[in-house]
Amino acid sequence: MDPSNNRYTPEITPPSLRGLLFALGFGGICSGLFFKTATQAFGLSYTGIIQGKLWQLVTYPFVLGGPLSWWSLLILSLEVLFLWVYSASIIEQKGSKSFLFLFLGSTVFAGLATLGLQSPTVLIGMAPLFLAIMVTWMQLHPGATLLILGFSVKASVLITGFIGFDLLIHFSQNDWTSLVANGSGALFGYLYYKLPFLTRSRSKTLQRAKIYDIRSGRPVLDDAKFMDAMLARISLSGENSLSEDEKRRMQEISQKNRLEENK
Repeated sequence: MDPSNNRYTPEITPPSLRGLLFALGFGGICSGLFFKTATQAFGLSYTGIIQGKLWQLVTYPFVLGGPLSWWSLLILSLEVLFLWVYSASIIEQKGSKSFLFLFLGSTVFAGLATLGLQSPTVLIGMAPLFLAIMVTWMQLHPGATLLILGFSVKASVLITGFIGFDLLIHFSQNDWTSLVANGSGALFGYLYYKLPFLTRSRSKTLQRAKIYDIRSGRPVLDDAKFMDAMLARISLSGENSLSEDEKRRMQEISQKNRLEENK
């Protein structure tokens, strides 16, 4: 896997995504420190909405899934990491405004679905948002495979299997709130892709890539496709839009092509 295949780095991640990830991380840590208070104030509950706490419909993803601990911090870090790399890919293809609609829409949609249960259980955590993003990414890259420890697995099989297993666990535990919330988040990700005014993708080259690294969400493009993608970006945004790694890889490919021509 060549790490130069993705245009996003921490320095040039879209500001909207950077702010969202910071809010999720900072909110998760603060809510873990004051877990009980944060859950009551910002976690989504039927009682809270009845009392007029409407902000809970959009704040529950920012509440950590449990009191602050090494384990909860590890889970939070992994969630933020995966949201970063896969959200960046969606933004590159759909745009920041469209991604914001996905974020808010999946959060509110899953929240409203759980309120219909009138359950006393409080909904917290970013699982519905995470599943919505993964389902969206899967549909934006049909036929793609993900590299896991050197093995290639169909993205549709892996993501669908993960969602099915997650829902099965909540069903076996009679956790109807999480079951409905996570299922609704995944459903919104599916519907989001099908909405006519949101289906146009901005980056066709990356969409056609077939192999992705699950750790980074980056497409594994061959030299020809990589050069096509870089030249298309230069024509749209100029050479400054390329990272140093991307420029270095372009030079290496050019040198290799010249050597092959001289043979």
